[in-house]
Amino acid sequence: MLAAALPLVGAVATAALPLTDTRVGATDLAFSGQFSGVPKEGKRFVSHAALEALPAVTTIREKPMPLMAEAELRVLPLEALLGEVPLAAGADGIALRCADQWMSFYTLEFIRTWKPYVLLRHNGKSPEEGWPLLMGRQPLTPYFFNVSAAAVKKLAGGGDYGNFDPTQVVELHAVNMKEFFAPYYAGALAGLDGEAAAGPKLFLKQCFFVTGGRAGWGGWQRLAAGAGGVAHSCDAERGLFSQEGEEPEAVFSADDDAEA
Repeated sequence: MLAAALPLVGAVATAALPLTDTRVGATDLAFSGQFSGVPKEGKRFVSHAALEALPAVTTIREKPMPLMAEAELRVLPLEALLGEVPLAAGADGIALRCADQWMSFYTLEFIRTWKPYVLLRHNGKSPEEGWPLLMGRQPLTPYFFNVSAAAVKKLAGGGDYGNFDPTQVVELHAVNMKEFFAPYYAGALAGLDGEAAAGPKLFLKQCFFVTGGRAGWGGWQRLAAGAGGVAHSCDAERGLFSQEGEEPEAVFSADDDAEA
């Protein structure tokens, strides 16, 4: 079992990264779900300054995204962050919730294989000092997660569950994947076999970037078991994972970001 083999699971949160009960600053990153040291149904927060003080922070020089200019990036490997705030026993994935209500997802296998990072400074500037906009309109702040430029070339088809380079991340939500994606493996879908059994996972890989989208137009999906296998569709009207009643806090907007 993957989770059992990872030292980042089931350990105790370290004292090196102070977590607060409430948000103190606009760039505080939230932790929720099955993290060690985070209460059930609650949240804990960590400041940008605390993240930047971790010894694993390093500097790379590359394009944060293919359509953006090369820059000096001050980054923290996600593996190192999970070493400070480990997942609780049973958790094996992280949903990355964004200020614009989109959501991406990393499996622990993806994290170990592709080594994603969280961006802390762009050309020496903190999120509050302003980062360039993607395509002139989409902010990266308060937090942007991605893999190295070399890995991006190998992941042209997307990550395990869609987008691997989420912008405007405000919260990391640790989950047990089987429970989190239960709608895809329950009911009629639980009895699939052969080629059809791969349908739910294939659908999530190809369409989670849609199903994890904005409330109101992010998309919902339907999987139906049939004689020929699994029929699936993306519908741009509502999101199954839009977290109704719990919208992520929009602490930044496009107006807050300045072009470099």
